[in-house]
Amino acid sequence: MDNIRLDNYSFNNSFRMYRVDEIGSTNDFFKENYKYFSDMDCLVAKRQTKGRGRYNRVWESKDDVIMSILFKKLHKNQIIAPLAVVLALKSFGINAGIKWPNDVYVDSKKIAGILIEDEYSNDYECSIVGIGLNMESHVEYDGAGVLEYANVSNDKMIDAILNNYEKLLNESWNTIIHQYQELSVILNRKIKYHNKIYITKSITDEGYLLASNDNESITIKSDEIDIKGALLD
Repeated sequence: MDNIRLDNYSFNNSFRMYRVDEIGSTNDFFKENYKYFSDMDCLVAKRQTKGRGRYNRVWESKDDVIMSILFKKLHKNQIIAPLAVVLALKSFGINAGIKWPNDVYVDSKKIAGILIEDEYSNDYECSIVGIGLNMESHVEYDGAGVLEYANVSNDKMIDAILNNYEKLLNESWNTIIHQYQELSVILNRKIKYHNKIYITKSITDEGYLLASNDNESITIKSDEIDIKGALLD
């Protein structure tokens, strides 16, 4: 951990910030070292060489926002994390929305992805929330970038994300779910799931997606959904 350094500047009283110039994966670092860190510690990297998305997809970072937050207490991060990112983007005038379960989109392009990993021994140990936010566009996968829409630094964006995260942790759950649904880009729209077309209906308190078609109603707990393949209206 020689290259990990405590940041002298405190973004937010509830979070303690660590920084590193280059690392394989901020999530992997916390998975291996969470016992040495405290609740709501954050690790920010300038460059990540082995970044991962869902299903171990590779995410190559440039000068993007790369950070992981360690939680020793249980929270519904699958709802709170993408909402915090969207609210941060909106504070800079960027019209972002949530693609269930935890991707963030702008103008039908992905701008941020969130990887949440829980660690258990006999009982719950911690949850690690990894946030990768494109500052510049990624043409290799048609990804949007913050700097296309607003002139804002990485540090100011991180500050906004953490400020919104803290506010949401102290907000009522009804308010959080309402905000999440209001900012969803998929509700009441067509999706493709397991080669069938459905209309999305709502998000449950547990963060599940409810959808239906003429033949059935389904609850999707955690899986890929295809919004482009469904030929959205």
